[in-house]
Amino acid sequence: MGSRSGSRMDIMASIKIRVAEDGTCSICKDGTIISSGLTRSQADQLVAVLRAIEGHA
Repeated sequence: MGSRSGSRMDIMASIKIRVAEDGTCSICKDGTIISSGLTRSQADQLVAVLRAIEGHA
């Protein structure tokens, strides 16, 4: 079996919300857009879920 090396910070992804001129939001993970056309509320909820999942990886 392999072992996990490094700290938890080594596996954390960069998750960002980008707001377009029309007010819609996109979610970027490690520089790749993974969702777009969201309201700010939807974007905030998705980021919270992604971070929660990532914390349990």
